[in-house]
Amino acid sequence: PATGETPLSTWEYELSAQTPPPHPERPDFAPWNGMFREAPESISTRVTLLSFAYLVTGERKYAEAARSMVMSLVNWERWTDASYAGGQHQAGMDTGLATKSVAIFYDWCQQTLSDADRAAISQALIDKGIVPIIAELERCMPGTEVYAALVTGLVCGAIALRPEEPRAGQWLAQGIDALGQALDESGADGGVFAGPRLG
Repeated sequence: PATGETPLSTWEYELSAQTPPPHPERPDFAPWNGMFREAPESISTRVTLLSFAYLVTGERKYAEAARSMVMSLVNWERWTDASYAGGQHQAGMDTGLATKSVAIFYDWCQQTLSDADRAAISQALIDKGIVPIIAELERCMPGTEVYAALVTGLVCGAIALRPEEPRAGQWLAQGIDALGQALDESGADGGVFAGPRLG
């Protein structure tokens, strides 16, 4: 902090069934994004890699480790940081990335799940991922990294749910249309608004 400013409190969270706490001192910053970004320590990276390890090896210990993390997310009230931007957004980058990783787990590890787990995860994908994402896409700028994360979550969620959810085909079509809109926003050289890595 600058001279004379009060230091901000430390924002900490350990993955559990409890929704992460708010951070009212910094409404312009979304720490939840850090929990899901592409980094070795993130929830999304761990869930995806554990799911892939199960897919390749068939060893249930990997699916069980991923399931433990996913079931924590299923119990959260929402998959977006309600304190970011004063709660104006129904979904953000965190929602898109969380939805993508939960959808990947659900698709790749579904045969390891009980009926109750499948029902809880599919409902969470809809209520905490897909529905808020669709609502937010209408007000989000297509050329941004947030838009890209939202579209990715929508498409992955729809694909994972398609065999059992009648609305999934429509959601997938919406995601494909949104993806086309985002790509149309790219420069003539294929460059994206926020740079190659984020885009």
